[in-house]
Amino acid sequence: MTYDEAWLAQQLQKPGYAVVGGLPARPLAPEAPEADLQGRIHQLCIHLGLLYYHPTKPQGSTPGWPDCVIVFPDGGPLYAWELKRAGAHPSPAQRRWREALDRVTHIATGLYTPADWPHLQALLTQRQP
Repeated sequence: MTYDEAWLAQQLQKPGYAVVGGLPARPLAPEAPEADLQGRIHQLCIHLGLLYYHPTKPQGSTPGWPDCVIVFPDGGPLYAWELKRAGAHPSPAQRRWREALDRVTHIATGLYTPADWPHLQALLTQRQP
């Protein structure tokens, strides 16, 4: 989608407007529900070509896991974000996950099969990368 430069300049002069991912984006109302923020983030990730994960069924999920995880496929940060509506507070499990994720010093990926169990057990018990 393209924008007329004069129109874009006019939009960006309005309070609260900004350029996000090359598109002008109106901010969410402070009282917007969490789902609106989640949807906006998801759409921006799609627009930017980022990998985005949001657990859609809390049943069976680990309590406290962040609402969304975002990865830059060509390298960069991994974001694990808990989202809340204004005035809401994280649960103890959400706080625990966030504090633990804030202390992460390394991310190791892998593809494992049941035959790898001894290796996985060693990784977890010896804190090896």
